[in-house]
Amino acid sequence: ILFVLILFHRYKHTRLVLSDGNTNITGMYFSNSPETMEFYVGDRVDVLFNLDVNEWMGRKSAQLIIKDIKLAEADVESENMERARFEAIWGGDSFDDNEDVLPSREDFVAVYKHIATQCRLGKNTHTHKELISKLSRVDTCRIGYVKLKIIIKIFQELNIIGIDESQNEVYTFSVHYSSTKANLEKSNLLKRIRNQQRKK
Repeated sequence: ILFVLILFHRYKHTRLVLSDGNTNITGMYFSNSPETMEFYVGDRVDVLFNLDVNEWMGRKSAQLIIKDIKLAEADVESENMERARFEAIWGGDSFDDNEDVLPSREDFVAVYKHIATQCRLGKNTHTHKELISKLSRVDTCRIGYVKLKIIIKIFQELNIIGIDESQNEVYTFSVHYSSTKANLEKSNLLKRIRNQQRKK
């Protein structure tokens, strides 16, 4: 099992930097772009590879030629558990404060700003997992699977952002720019979720 540290285009291929927690190594995944993969920076992955020597500017280094790569089984199980937990909460199950699923206003702002910035850059389609990965790099954020699902549902309810959701949790966004702040207190969904939190 390796951790993905860097993932980016290299012509029509993908170049990755992977780590076992102690050592970093570069890998090339030919004829595969990052958009076709189901993992992101920070994920744990299982890799099938051949070991190669990369020579550049007179320097030699070890490099992986990746034959196949997939999300580690433990992470797949974790994702399935998070989906199940969201369905339970959305269906009315109560939850504790330490689950950290109830979004704050700062969480809403962070997600809105990220989506708006991406839309201005011409990227308006994202997977749920991609959003979590990108938002995890924002210092002010702690937004996991369930919390992000709740935020997106409330954005839809209040029509803060236009959201079309297709299969496999892929969203297409259209931002409705406004000079006034959105009033989250008008959200019946947010009120309902708040009432499901167990009192201390």
